[in-house]
Amino acid sequence: MKTFFLTTLIIFHLIAISAFAQIYTKGENLVENPSFELTDSCLGYSNSVFYLKNWRHINNTLPMYYNACAPRPDETPLGLSLNVPYTNTMDYIQYAHTGHAFIELGIRFHDNTIKYASYIETKLKHTLIRDSVYCIELFSNLPDYSLVDETAYTTLLFKYFTTLFTESTIDSNQNLDDHYYPYEPSVRLYADNKEYIEDTVKWIKMSGSYLASGKEKILTLGAFNIPYYDLKVAVVNHPIQRVGSIFIDDVAVYKGKCREEEKPQKTFFNLYPNPGSGVFSLNYGMAQDARLVVYDILGRTVLNETLAADKVLHHFIMQQYSNGMYFLKVLGANNDEELFSQKFLLQR
Repeated sequence: MKTFFLTTLIIFHLIAISAFAQIYTKGENLVENPSFELTDSCLGYSNSVFYLKNWRHINNTLPMYYNACAPRPDETPLGLSLNVPYTNTMDYIQYAHTGHAFIELGIRFHDNTIKYASYIETKLKHTLIRDSVYCIELFSNLPDYSLVDETAYTTLLFKYFTTLFTESTIDSNQNLDDHYYPYEPSVRLYADNKEYIEDTVKWIKMSGSYLASGKEKILTLGAFNIPYYDLKVAVVNHPIQRVGSIFIDDVAVYKGKCREEEKPQKTFFNLYPNPGSGVFSLNYGMAQDARLVVYDILGRTVLNETLAADKVLHHFIMQQYSNGMYFLKVLGANNDEELFSQKFLLQR
């Protein structure tokens, strides 16, 4: 009986080891809530990072958190907490790479010295294995205001972003002099082309490899030891105050080399308002250019306009037409494939 029990215990032990090994050989993402979708509640403003599950901000630095739970599904207005005189807030809407949420992390210089950086950390599902190579990757995007001259700061662009693996939290539970951790990063993440992140529409994959020491179980995202000369000046507005911001989504840490493929861009369409009094807007995301065509109830074409793949918002005007029901279609630019259709009401 004792021999049977021992044999059974060994078998279960081997099965457990095998299952544990498969977790890593299959490249499981060790990051919980990697797309920042899960929250305890949604307050509808960027400081609701306090309610984000599995992630926490550290050292009184406050990442900005955007979630489409307010005000409309699939929409994240960036003008809610930004002191920027937007002429049309709708032009500054950004969609998440996956789902409906993303994080903004930033850094601020006074002259060429870092005075502030925002950080966010998470506990990994498993402690990293000694002498094993891990890939960390995320998708990044540039806020629209980084490329316009309406801000009060000189704006900077990132060529790489930094991450830190540690055994425990680096949160000091007290204010650092400059709200900044001057540590050497574990990994510097680069885009595939090694260029500066300058795209405000498409999400860019950034990745890097890390050799584990075997005790790491905390991942922190933020600016670690990024010298001023490694950033690119985008807009000069202030001789001393310089800031850089970047959107982050879909964070992954997995054992093995970094994957080559990138997740495809999400395709979406959202027509509003409906009904409307004359000016309508279409939010969209596509890999190829397309055409927006509007028909009246008799099937006559009343509008035929181009939708550029590198944009996310298109306005069209119907004020010169009679009240009533109309039909909108989005067609492929080259093959007339129907990508989207919806009827809408013009009502003054």
